[in-house]
Amino acid sequence: MAKIGKYIYGIINSHTDFRLSLPTDFVKGENESNSVYTVSCQDISAVVRDAEMVDYTRMSRDILGRLLVGHQNVIEKIMGLQHSIIPVRLGTFVQDETEVQDILNKGYPLIKEILEKTKDKIEIDVCVTWSDFASIIKEAGEKEEIKEFKKSLLASPQGISTDDRLRIGRMLKEQLDRKREEYASLIQETLKTIS
Repeated sequence: MAKIGKYIYGIINSHTDFRLSLPTDFVKGENESNSVYTVSCQDISAVVRDAEMVDYTRMSRDILGRLLVGHQNVIEKIMGLQHSIIPVRLGTFVQDETEVQDILNKGYPLIKEILEKTKDKIEIDVCVTWSDFASIIKEAGEKEEIKEFKKSLLASPQGISTDDRLRIGRMLKEQLDRKREEYASLIQETLKTIS
């Protein structure tokens, strides 16, 4: 039988008791709740749901993607109720309400500090993709180091081995990683002026 625990979405700066009903596709097991509610300690509360304790590290990317969207939707609903929230990592479970209260008690000073720093702030996730990945790979393949290695392979009487192909792949990946880091730095520098 599956173990039911408390799934934590985040922590709010309020002692407010509330319940939110979730769509039925959130509920996986027969003992799971489709209700999100608060567990309070002093003047802060954890936003939780009774859910089957599962290992998120063993799930496919598709399932994780759907769970992440659901997790984010709950956080956004809480924000829509005019609460600042410290989001908790996707897939965070504890055994019971006592453990939730223990976390809130032990982390109280840090939680209050973070809530104060993030008050009236918003979070925006930036996702960047290559619009023409084929041209990016072609450009990476034109780097002198890779061109020279390819030329030496073509001139070799033994031909191109699987190890040689793997090495070219690693060289291309290194080039792509460098390019990705360059763009990430450029984007961060550009956004620093407003964030």
